[in-house]
Amino acid sequence: MQRAVERLGGHALAGDAHWSRIDPLAELAERDLVARTLADLRRRDREVLALRHYWQLSGSEIAELLNITPVAAQRRVNRAEERFRERYRALAVEDSRPS
Repeated sequence: MQRAVERLGGHALAGDAHWSRIDPLAELAERDLVARTLADLRRRDREVLALRHYWQLSGSEIAELLNITPVAAQRRVNRAEERFRERYRALAVEDSRPS
């Protein structure tokens, strides 16, 4: 999961990718942040992100599954990744504010 989060532009909640590997609480917090980020996205975005990053399908494979062109599939993935990055960063900022 860490690798997928890094590819999407996120970083460990503690600010250091290495730190989350040795700190189980940081890893748990990051998993929670990723889950909340995904929950805030539209279903269509969650689907293409899962196909690309969880199932590790290529753009052509995603295109075939969704019955769209490979170019359209790549655009969907790119847009979904951008929305994920924006929401992830916003939630991380919210989480870093004192309550």
